[in-house]
Amino acid sequence: MLRFARLLGRWPVALACVGVLAAALLLPGLGRSGLWEPQERQLADKVAWITGAASGIGLALAHRLAAENTRLVLVDIEAAPLAAAEAALQAKGARTLAIRADVSSASDVAAAAARARDHFGLVHIIVNNAGVGGGGGPMGQLTEADWDWTINVNLRGVTHAIRTLLPPLI
Repeated sequence: MLRFARLLGRWPVALACVGVLAAALLLPGLGRSGLWEPQERQLADKVAWITGAASGIGLALAHRLAAENTRLVLVDIEAAPLAAAEAALQAKGARTLAIRADVSSASDVAAAAARARDHFGLVHIIVNNAGVGGGGGPMGQLTEADWDWTINVNLRGVTHAIRTLLPPLI
């Protein structure tokens, strides 16, 4: 239990870091403000793993990273939107690898990571963006299966990617 409490105590910091990363990538010119070196030197030819990449924030981050000449591993459970996202990015010259995977499955994430390494080499940037909003009803009416699904995607999806992709970076 103490371990879980420590993990929860770090969530605000982790969320703040994700917010800063998103702001740095999405706000034009922020990387050129003199606060750090230009983004081109930081992100060009790096490999970014983005879950939930077929739509929303994941897709927006993919477009922004593509503009910085970052190679993209697009991961999503929805095959058709994922293919459309990859086509749109490639039409703009992005170097992509689209992988249909369920982030709640450790074996899916491990297989996707292996494909990413085989295709691009080391993954430098990990964007664990995939998430779900619950079972689609009031919290008090969610079933055990609804809660399991939400926790497996939103929490375990992150831990699967971190366990698989982070060790080669450190």
